[in-house]
Amino acid sequence: MYEQFDHAQISQKDITIIFNCRGRHNRLGYAYQLTFVRLLGRFPVQQPLELENDILTFSSVQLGIDTKYIQQYGVRQQTVSEHQESIRAYLSLRSFHLATTEVSNFLFQQACQLEQPTSLKIRLKEFLLKQHILQPSEDTLNRLIQTQRDAARNSIYSKLEKMLTKEDKERLDYLVDTGVEKYSTLHSLKQPPGNPSPASFLKLTHKLNEIRKTGVLSIDLSWINNNFQRSLARYARQCSIYRLRRLKNSRKYAVLASFLVQLYQETFDSIVQMHDKLINKVYNKADKEIDSFMKARRRHIRSSLTRYKKILSVLLDDTIEKKDSAIFEVIDFELLKIEMETVDEMLGNDYSNNFKRIISRYSYLRQFAPALIKNIRFQASTQDNIGVLCRTPPQFPVML
Repeated sequence: MYEQFDHAQISQKDITIIFNCRGRHNRLGYAYQLTFVRLLGRFPVQQPLELENDILTFSSVQLGIDTKYIQQYGVRQQTVSEHQESIRAYLSLRSFHLATTEVSNFLFQQACQLEQPTSLKIRLKEFLLKQHILQPSEDTLNRLIQTQRDAARNSIYSKLEKMLTKEDKERLDYLVDTGVEKYSTLHSLKQPPGNPSPASFLKLTHKLNEIRKTGVLSIDLSWINNNFQRSLARYARQCSIYRLRRLKNSRKYAVLASFLVQLYQETFDSIVQMHDKLINKVYNKADKEIDSFMKARRRHIRSSLTRYKKILSVLLDDTIEKKDSAIFEVIDFELLKIEMETVDEMLGNDYSNNFKRIISRYSYLRQFAPALIKNIRFQASTQDNIGVLCRTPPQFPVML
């Protein structure tokens, strides 16, 4: 539970102070409170004395005093209080109320980078321990964290709003404006990509163009923590248009900008994945065509061999004088002509590999391939010269 026990070892200097106390119970109690505050950054509650068994056992073992003496120590609250004052001076501990400004400034900076209150609380407690500041109650910590989180968010919203031009704001406002239409532009952007098809692919590229038109991709949001950006984007995705319009402008613009940046990345990834599925679909179709062709050829070969056996049986029959006319009595002449055309086709190389079948589906590929080319650019990698597929603009590279 307490990973820092090795940092709370009772030193020889500690023992000198501890043994100034009279009686085993006072020595154990002093050591217990000393270890407690070093580990948890606060003193135990005095009445009744707050006991942590792990800390008590740790202190007891180092002093060689049985833990049962702690009960006698907790009876006299005045002694517990006096020991706390002594330890406060010995460790140069500062009161939280005298360091409120320092703590608030630290927490504000952390809140600009961290989103979860749990993470902020861990960072805050570590800071208090390091700065020798006594921790207040959990309620006080929670209130301070909430206050600084709100202050950090408002600061981020205001800073981002100042980065937006008047035209940027108008374009963002247009996203949540339905006008005479039933649905807003933002509603359309939220729609899932759909099943892989040329039409779905073109919808995704249209979505990229709509996001670029807003101008948010030219705004640097790298100073905003990624987790916070995702949180804002998630809020925009789940929030109704009505609620978004009722937000304060500064927060609304931050929510929409973060959503559009995240959506651009997700949409581009969807385009790459869908393009891969469409190409695989074409290859699978080509494989099926070749497989069907090979099955048909095997059937035809078997049928042809059967007919050729009949022909040979006639040709090799010595009792037949006019073999040429006898052949066509056994095998239909027109059927042989049709079969000859089929054999010529099968002896060709149009079905020799699947790439030739893919070429035959050029018109299908042309429905979506140009849209992909318009939204990417290739560049050489500076490390290993592997081709890189980039989003447009190039802030979001994807390795092939």
